Amino acid sequence: MNLTTELAGLRRALATYGRANAAPSEALCEALAAVAAGHPPPDDGWLRVLGGRRRSRLSMREAAASLLTQLGVWDGHEDIEALASGLLMSPPPLARPWRMYTEPELDATDVPLVAIDSADPHEIDDALYAEREGESIRLWIAIAAPGCWIAPGDPIDLDARSRGASLYHPRYHVPMLDAAFCRDACSLVPAQRRPALLLRLRIDAAGDAVTEAVDLAWVRVAESWTYDDAGRALDDGSAPPWLAAAAEAAQRSETARIARGAYLLYRPDVELRAPPFATPTLRPAPQAALARRVVSEAMVRAGIAVAGWLDVRGLPAPFRGHTAVRPPPLPPGCYTDPADVGAVLRSMGPARVQARSLRHDILGAAAYVQAGSPLRRYGDLLVQHQVLAAMRQRPTPFDAGPLLEALSASEERRRAMRRLERRGRRYFQLLHLAGHGLGTTLRGQVLAGNGRLPPRAQVPELGLEIELPSYAGGEGEWVRLVVDAIDPMRGRIDVHIAG
Repeated sequence: MNLTTELAGLRRALATYGRANAAPSEALCEALAAVAAGHPPPDDGWLRVLGGRRRSRLSMREAAASLLTQLGVWDGHEDIEALASGLLMSPPPLARPWRMYTEPELDATDVPLVAIDSADPHEIDDALYAEREGESIRLWIAIAAPGCWIAPGDPIDLDARSRGASLYHPRYHVPMLDAAFCRDACSLVPAQRRPALLLRLRIDAAGDAVTEAVDLAWVRVAESWTYDDAGRALDDGSAPPWLAAAAEAAQRSETARIARGAYLLYRPDVELRAPPFATPTLRPAPQAALARRVVSEAMVRAGIAVAGWLDVRGLPAPFRGHTAVRPPPLPPGCYTDPADVGAVLRSMGPARVQARSLRHDILGAAAYVQAGSPLRRYGDLLVQHQVLAAMRQRPTPFDAGPLLEALSASEERRRAMRRLERRGRRYFQLLHLAGHGLGTTLRGQVLAGNGRLPPRAQVPELGLEIELPSYAGGEGEWVRLVVDAIDPMRGRIDVHIAG
């Protein structure tokens, strides 16, 4: 039986009995999934069987997706646009054994590093450890080193460049690098000896950071903590010495950066997962939580330290800057209200990237590169290529022009991924909210609109923005919103302001 005949029989059974006489073949399910993802049908007969010769490619996709849902193969919440985007294709598996391109010479496995991350991270890019030394705090930051295995310009590197980043859709995770390679060779999983870029910083009493060493080293992470576990330990006073020292180092560093003009902009956020045939989970993940700031501040300091290391050697890298185009409406400081964060960001020009150092006004840094996520961002891997070559006194693989071209190619794909991620997040956020029923009351803060967008309300508990087209009040007000209608498929929610 060919696929068209099987499909026709299946449609007749569903129309007659409301169920299939037999489970569809794996080949038919795969063909239907391909059509739902935007690929041409196996033959012209599918146009008739799925509903007529005049069907558009979009309606063919929708019909195939609906059929897979009826059959129980899909749960009804697959993202058809994501499937059709071509962004869900996994990296090609890498043949073992993997050959190391640059091997660490330093053994630092005696440093008891700890990874702090979400409850089920796909990969572990970084780990840290801190200890007090007089009035100072010594901070070690380890960053996974896939650059030890990947030569610049080799097929693995070029594939990662074409992907730009890992995709973190609530339903789909597509890693930038082969998942088995990350897990078994690069990711800083506890108890495994792994190569890492190891930074040693000294944070003095005033919060100023001195970079004591930037090394390529073998490390072994001693423990893995979740943000929740670290947060509870910091809150109830049970934090071990390393965590208490790391938290104090982060707070000192934040204070010092604010004194240099930095803005610490911490948004409300949520972690959202939506596996097939399971209830989506939505958990608060506020960026302002101290446990998260321990990690984020360490990554900022790592980016500043690596940028300084590259800059003093005159090496090109994707330096990132953010310059104010007008005086910010608020003084340098720490801001968590969505309206305050938005007001500061509106005073800044667009973020810029160039091959030589430039100031980053938001971070209060003379030079900065993103360096902490080389397993999931190609730009960070690009930085690592430059650093490792210089450490081994090899010519850096990228001059300024080719470096920015490589980054630009990866960033275009990354932006497409982010659009899918935002749309997928909004769908499942609204689906989660729909489960509470119409009439649900939410609390949100009003954000200013602009020429293209009306005012919006940020609802911190959901990490969700809601348009308020008829709102005439001021920015920054907290309002009670009553849900009138929700359409997750179109990303729409209608509300009215109570009171």
